[in-house]
Parts: sequence; structure tokens; C-alpha cells
Amino acid sequence: MTAQLARKIHLLLPRADLPAALQYLQKNGPDYCSYVQLPVEDGAAITAADQAELASAEVLVTTAPLLGSTLYSLPRLQWAQLTFAGVEKLMQFYQPEKPAPPFAVTRMASTAFSRELAEWVLAAVLGHERGFGRLWAAQRRRAWTQSTYTYRPVSELTIGVLGTGQMGREVGLLFKKLGCTVNGLSRTEKPADDAFDNMFTSDHLSEFLRSADYLCSVLPSTPSTRHLLTAARLADLPRRPVLVNAGRGDLITERELVAALRVGSLSGAVLDVFETEPLPADSELWDMEQVTISPHVANLSRPELVCAAFLENLERFTGGRPLLHRVEWDRGY
Repeated sequence: MTAQLARKIHLLLPRADLPAALQYLQKNGPDYCSYVQLPVEDGAAITAADQAELASAEVLVTTAPLLGSTLYSLPRLQWAQLTFAGVEKLMQFYQPEKPAPPFAVTRMASTAFSRELAEWVLAAVLGHERGFGRLWAAQRRRAWTQSTYTYRPVSELTIGVLGTGQMGREVGLLFKKLGCTVNGLSRTEKPADDAFDNMFTSDHLSEFLRSADYLCSVLPSTPSTRHLLTAARLADLPRRPVLVNAGRGDLITERELVAALRVGSLSGAVLDVFETEPLPADSELWDMEQVTISPHVANLSRPELVCAAFLENLERFTGGRPLLHRVEWDRGY
């Protein structure tokens, strides 16, 4: 077997995340790798010295915004691994009139990462259906509300999952184990499988929306998903579903989301992502009783998860095999 050539990995990461990432890679990564540390202060731009160092980078681990800011000035780069699942902050820098960057970019994704998001979605549905927010409010009033307490068994619910990739499948599998009917909304036609009882495409969005007690979105932000939901599309839904959004906040504008909640087209919402983040203090969503707000923490890009995903792809990269979760510039994710 031919010995693997030494390879230098550049780590362009926020200063707070870099030590843990480096420790994981040094402990678990291959011996032929060495690491160039390029810490960036939170919110700061890449320094001129670091930019000069990046000119020699062939393999890079970084965030979407940092890669975006230097997207067209990486002459030797072959592959960049991102720490985020979403790539909209990278696509802001992409210029379609120019030739696409010649290097590969891979998103943060793994079974463990997807399962953590699915756990949040499950918790969101269970917490809302069992009224944990209302129970906590009653507790603070020292009120015993047993006589007015109701819920639906989870097995009687129909869960609509917007997005049927790796994350959506993990969501579907969890709910299937609880006996739910699970419908999936996909960009392309797919057969039903062990995660989804029925599959819908966007051409049948109305039918998909009408079937659901909970609308659980794990969609990325792309031209085809932005503002996919509108107040008009949510009007007159017979089940008055609850929106659970762990994907991206531009699925629906805040104005139309508030309108749908006010008129009862949506009976509630559990939201981890928002059109504007952080959610402004004057947003109407803060004061709506049927809304639960989570500050974009459904699944965190922890350094050990990012590095584990990177090492899996590094093995593929050095072996000349296709990379997992590669960004497609024309699709926007």
C-alpha cells in the first residue's frame, strides 16, 4: 500500500471554536495531516496575513460567511468543509455571472447531526400538543387546571415534513416509531418508504398542507423554498395545523406568519428560525400565546460533530471518491 502524502489542513474558524476542533482532529485524524490555525474574532473580517496564508490552502475547514468573504481568492483550494448545514450565508457571495468556484464545498451533515434536529422537532410537537407552555403558566399562577386539560395522542396525528433529505428522514423515522402518519414534501417525486407514508411534490402543496396536523419544516433557504408558505396558502386548512420550523426563517414572511396565526389558519407555531435573526424585540411573535420561540438551537454545529463529518469526507477526498453533502451552486444548497 502506498503511503499517504502529508497533507496540510487549514482551519479558518471562530476563535472560540478552534481549540476544540483542533483537539478533536489531532486525536482522531490521520497521522499524515497537520493543521494551520487561523482563528477569527467573532464578527471580524479575515486579516491580510490570514488571507495571504489562505492563498496556499488546498483543504479548508471554515464557516459559510468566512468562506464567502474570500470565495474568489483561493487559487489552490480543492475542497472546503463548512461548519453549517445551511449555505445561504455562502450563497450571498456567489456571483452566477462568473464561473463557479473550481473547488468542492461540502455542508455540515451527518446522521448524528440530523438526529439531534429531529429530536428538537419531536420535542416541539410533544411540548405543544401536551401544552407544556400552558402548564408552566398555570404553575406560576398556582392554578390546578386538570378540568380543562386536553391533548391528542401522538399516534393519531398526521405529521407533514417539509424536506425529505437526511434531516427530514430522521424526523419522519422518529414519528413513525410513535405510530404517526407521516407525509413528506419533496422537490422531486419519490416513493413512500420506511420514513414516509405518502410523498408529495410542490405541485401538490395544497393537498400536502390540508393533510397535516403539524407542518414540520427542515427546508434549507433556496430560491424555490423562500416564501413557499404564505397566508393565502395557509387559509382554509381544515386541520388548522401547527407550524414547527427548524429549517430556515424565510419559509414564510413574519408578516404573513403573524396574519395566519391571528386569523387561526395556523393554530400555533414552534419556531427555531426566523426571517430576521436575532428576532427583533418588537416582533409581534414574542407576545403571541400560541407561539413558542427557540433561539436557533435545534441542533448546534458542535466542533466534534463538524470534525467527525470532515474526517469522513477526508477519507473520501484522499481516496478519490465522491464527497458527501456537496453544495450545488445552481441549486443554492
